[in-house]
Amino acid sequence: MIFVATFGIGLAAGLTRSVLSVIVACLAIVSTFAAAVILGAGASFLALLVAICGYNFGLVAFLVAHYAAAAPVGERA
Repeated sequence: MIFVATFGIGLAAGLTRSVLSVIVACLAIVSTFAAAVILGAGASFLALLVAICGYNFGLVAFLVAHYAAAAPVGERA
């Protein structure tokens, strides 16, 4: 579930086409996990890695879809 949620966050951050929103979303994910560790809510390092991977996959999925949609019809493979 963490992967799916952060995948959506990465996709949404990519849709804004703003570097600042991409950085802020990434910092929000990391700071949320840092707060959970400090407060003892049971967050693990593996869950943070899964969240970061989901975020990055969301950004990459946006880029792939964006470039696939921008390619002329005759050049699509």
